[in-house]
Amino acid sequence: MCDAYHWSKIRNPALPPADAATEARRHLICQGLLLDFAAALTPADTAAAAAAVEAGHALRARDGRPTSTDQNVRAYLLDAYRELKPDEELDAHPFDCPGGCGGDGIVLTTVTWEYQGDGIYVPVYQEPVDCDSGDPEAHSVNCPTCKGHGYTYSRGERQLCFG
Repeated sequence: MCDAYHWSKIRNPALPPADAATEARRHLICQGLLLDFAAALTPADTAAAAAAVEAGHALRARDGRPTSTDQNVRAYLLDAYRELKPDEELDAHPFDCPGGCGGDGIVLTTVTWEYQGDGIYVPVYQEPVDCDSGDPEAHSVNCPTCKGHGYTYSRGERQLCFG
C-alpha cells in the first residue's frame, strides 16, 4: 500500500499520468483490503469497517462503476486485487492451504517488528501479502536489500524483506 502511494504521489511527480493512476488504484485496493482484514479480525472496530467500505466506494467510483451496498463494495476490493494477479497464482491454492490463506491466495503477515532489547522484537504492523503455500522462499545471499537473511533493520525496527 505504501509503495503504491509512494510511487503515485511522493517519489516521482514526473511519473506518466497513466502509471500514476494505476498506482493510485493499487493504493486504494491495498488500503481497502488492509482495513477489511482489520475489521474482520476485530468486529467491534466499526471504524475500520467503515473505512474499508469508504475505500471500496472510492475504488468503484474510480473504476466508473455505480454505487452498491457496503458488503458488495468490500467484495469488490478483493475482486479488484485478484484482477491484478495472474489467475494461475490465485487458483493454485486449495481451501486447506498450509500457508493459511484459505484458498484465496492472500494472508495477513507481520512485516514490521519493534526492537525491545535483548534480541526481543514485538510485532507492530501487518499487511496482506501473497500466500507462499506454507513454503517460504529463501532469500539469495545476493539480495541487495537484506543480504540473504530475509529482514532489514533500521532505527529500532525490523522489517520483512520483499526483495
